Amino acid sequence: MSRVPAGFQLDEMLADKLLRTIELVESIRGPGVTRTPRTITIAWPPVQRLQQTMRDQELTFPIAITGHTPIGTGNRWSYAWKEVQPVAGGTYQDLAGGRTSTGTLGSAYNDMEAYNTASVIGGGDNPGDFPGGVALLPIGVGVVWAQIVTTCTNTQEVRFSMANNPGGVPTCTGS
Repeated sequence: MSRVPAGFQLDEMLADKLLRTIELVESIRGPGVTRTPRTITIAWPPVQRLQQTMRDQELTFPIAITGHTPIGTGNRWSYAWKEVQPVAGGTYQDLAGGRTSTGTLGSAYNDMEAYNTASVIGGGDNPGDFPGGVALLPIGVGVVWAQIVTTCTNTQEVRFSMANNPGGVPTCTGS
């Protein structure tokens, strides 16, 4: 057991990250990973797996919505996406080697649409009450923060929460 120098303090969050990193290294132990009581040596391929595993375990990550497809007729959509990273000035850029909806995770889903139907949206609004020519719209192209969830069937999906907006051109009646 190693001794911590007097006066040395390890930030609790840093200590937790360090322990999780060690656990991840242990979980990918295989060719290229060796451990002695004082060192862990990781050859190149496991480092790439470790980086991917750590990125996969982030609580939330930014994605750019790139398209949408209706799910039935119930005011719900599946969304095409790609992983992005923040850059200066409040903008984002594509993340090199980032995940996309064409990978194993597939489409993203908006939790705000989960209980939408053709006649009920959000907290009980009826889209039939919208003026003529106005309808609930899917989330447009843009960046949202998403997370990977495991469903009750033990599959993983990308989910985000963003309120939809009604849109269209209302039709006017009368004079």
